[in-house]
Amino acid sequence: MKPQSLVMLFHAIGRAEDTNYKDAITVEAFDRALTWLQSHYRVVAIDEIAARRAADQDIKGLAALTFDDNHRSVLEIGLPLVAARGLPATWYLMTAALAGEGFWRRKVTGIVASGQEAAFRAFLSSEAPEILEGLRPGKFYRDSKDPARVSVPRMVELLQAFDPGSGPEPDFVTPGEVASMALPGISLGNHSNRHMVMSGLTAEQQRADLGTASEALSHFPQTKSRLFCVPFGGAKTYNAATLEATAATGLSGLAVTAVGLVAADDLTQHPLLASETYGGQAVVRCLTPALVLD
Repeated sequence: MKPQSLVMLFHAIGRAEDTNYKDAITVEAFDRALTWLQSHYRVVAIDEIAARRAADQDIKGLAALTFDDNHRSVLEIGLPLVAARGLPATWYLMTAALAGEGFWRRKVTGIVASGQEAAFRAFLSSEAPEILEGLRPGKFYRDSKDPARVSVPRMVELLQAFDPGSGPEPDFVTPGEVASMALPGISLGNHSNRHMVMSGLTAEQQRADLGTASEALSHFPQTKSRLFCVPFGGAKTYNAATLEATAATGLSGLAVTAVGLVAADDLTQHPLLASETYGGQAVVRCLTPALVLD
């Protein structure tokens, strides 16, 4: 039985080894997903689903398409395929990376892939032993983003100090490329400035991060989503301060990621789109037809 309604979330289009995204979806699978979606639903913008849910209106038969992060394959492959079918979609961007700052999660994966974890741990032992304490053996990737184990803002600073030479991600889009995008039905959205776990930041830090991102996005000509797409998106990655920061930034709600996700080619097994009102704002749970993020 297909879900009554759903939101599809994608990160990169292509092979995982080519995109640096373990949850990338191949072009062929992405095209099949669009075909399946069109045959079962009326595709609308995610903001329409959020608004209907907030107003307690029926969303049966509706679906939405969203993309997270700044990968160039979204611009070059994903969005043109969506627009060619006459479908709307929303692309949630990280604005620090858009401005050319190295993406700190890439620094983490780079340390692991290049065999530098021991060197980084040695660096932490002298520079920040309290951070080192929170990084369990074999759990470096997971623990490095967990605010229950480390101060994520401090981790970001230390990663930059350890690898100061890294610049913009070559496979991420530039501001000029986004500004010149002229595809019908495509809107942009706030995916934070630096993509940290929001619940690990103070209320002031959250307001500053969201405000910086919204201000940066305001300079682009495309329509803007009124939802904040929460980095990582799990239930523990946002809190009441996130909703307060969202409201202070002029946004109307959160888009987060549901649990129990399934593989790209088994779309019929997606659970129902769930939604709740939290602090007076709509929380929309997005589903992904790619691999589950840990």
